[in-house]
Amino acid sequence: MTECTNEMMQGTWYVKFTLEPKPSLLPQIDPDDLLPDTKAETKLHCTLAKLCPSQKLQLYDRPEPHVSVVAAAKQLHAFKVNIGAVDYFANDGVDVLYMTLDCKGALTDAHEALQGAIAKAPGGATWPHERFQPHLTLAMLKPGKGAKYKGKSHALQATFITELVFAKFKDKTVPLVVVKLK
Repeated sequence: MTECTNEMMQGTWYVKFTLEPKPSLLPQIDPDDLLPDTKAETKLHCTLAKLCPSQKLQLYDRPEPHVSVVAAAKQLHAFKVNIGAVDYFANDGVDVLYMTLDCKGALTDAHEALQGAIAKAPGGATWPHERFQPHLTLAMLKPGKGAKYKGKSHALQATFITELVFAKFKDKTVPLVVVKLK
């Protein structure tokens, strides 16, 4: 297994699900706080796993995700998640504004099953994140702007996740692969 580098990102497949929280849960984001050339997200998603291309075999640099990872997704059961408070990650040059997700282990179990399938795939590469923190990205903000939104929403919205989507990073020409959960 290899670690996926930022240079390999263009060939990355994402395994995600989308959610549409009640508008009352979303914070009003000041357009002046957004990074240039970005906007607040309207279709929110949670990334469960990333299938990075292998430098040697290029298994993921193709128009479909690896069959063993899709097979692992098909073994997952539908699960419930709760959308929680607004928070942010302070990264180099950007504050990533997001809403927390609580799922009492089901989301983490799905993430681990998918990452395990990726690691076992021939030439598989996983993203080098040490800790999975499920979240819904809301916006990319200028550095230092995230703190003013932290905790803005505390009302929880529960929803069931019944399908996962495999999507190629920034490549709208490649069809999505949709997997219905048991």
